Amino acid sequence: PRGAAQRRARGGRARGRASRGLWTLAGLCTRPLPRAVGSLVQRDLVVLARGGFPRGRVIAIALPFALALLPVAGSDTTLEPWQLSLMTLMFVGVLGTAAGFLFGVDLPRARERWRQLERVQPVSGASVLFARWALAGTYALGLAAIALAWLAQMPDAPPWPPVAAGAALLALTTSFDAVAFGLRCEARGSLVEATAYPLRGAVVAVGFALAVQVHPLLIGLYPLLGFVAEARRAAALWVRAEVSTDHQAAA
Repeated sequence: PRGAAQRRARGGRARGRASRGLWTLAGLCTRPLPRAVGSLVQRDLVVLARGGFPRGRVIAIALPFALALLPVAGSDTTLEPWQLSLMTLMFVGVLGTAAGFLFGVDLPRARERWRQLERVQPVSGASVLFARWALAGTYALGLAAIALAWLAQMPDAPPWPPVAAGAALLALTTSFDAVAFGLRCEARGSLVEATAYPLRGAVVAVGFALAVQVHPLLIGLYPLLGFVAEARRAAALWVRAEVSTDHQAAA
């Protein structure tokens, strides 16, 4: 019937407008980024907004509730200011690795078909690395802000500026580490290997939480210990990785 056809046409036009609106909004959010990085982030934001990663949406909503443990752990009145600071940094570091794993490992695995197409398009490994880190790092910084807001209202809170600087740097570093590890595993063709990251992530989170507790600038140990060079090799390996026949067929 003509009425049903008209309703379907109107529904299609409405969905088209909504889709264009999502792309436009995502484009505005990614405008400060380099074009190649921004286009990848824009794509992932639209996938998330359309519900293409439901498990990730649930996890992203649930992760901030882990910070509810901070008031419980901090209720001990015998804790010294430095202990409150270290506890906050530990939380930030662990949640930063979780954010990196979510957006650097789990999301690419969830959108496998698009990831395969990504491999055969002229996109550099560095662009993919930084696009995934943009999402993970932003989310990790949000979690760090929540943790710092709790710390700031504690009666025995330590001096806030150095802790805030350390927490921000730690969130960015731990999320970057998880994203880089995931990219390396993807380049090797084994995302299953990336599931072993939590053990390494815990070591990185705890180790660098202790470092920035001493001084925020000690986060500079991360590149000095070769982690950034490892990430650079992972990005190069991702570009050189052979694309399978199935990947080429998908393109």
